[in-house]
Amino acid sequence: MTFEPDTSGVVPWTAGNGDPIPVGGHRWEDLSPFVQGYVEALFESERPARRGLLADTTPADLRALGFSDLAPEALALILRDCASFENFATGLGMKKLGAAEGGRFWHGRNDGSLGPTFAAAFPPLTPYLAEDGKIHFREAGQ
Repeated sequence: MTFEPDTSGVVPWTAGNGDPIPVGGHRWEDLSPFVQGYVEALFESERPARRGLLADTTPADLRALGFSDLAPEALALILRDCASFENFATGLGMKKLGAAEGGRFWHGRNDGSLGPTFAAAFPPLTPYLAEDGKIHFREAGQ
């Protein structure tokens, strides 16, 4: 059986200062296939939960959470990093990147397989469940 994350709900937009904007937000279907693949790989990943890295306050398994559980700042980072990666990869002559490449980007940044060209720009991320009940990221080692 293939894992399918909960893609319902909305992640609020954020203002430039990180505060949520009260009207509207990002829906799953608004994301590019590359970003969707990246987020699916994030939710598929059990490694952080098994190692106990997903909790600041409450142990959690990413598989039990969904798209709308992403903090606005977390989705903003995802969108920024995916756009940067896609632009960089396109500049190297790579074709349009789809969901499979998005998943490889998530796994590669976290297992060190991106190689030195990308690794410096995209360090590993550790997802955690913060006190606000939303998924946030910190760079590995922080």
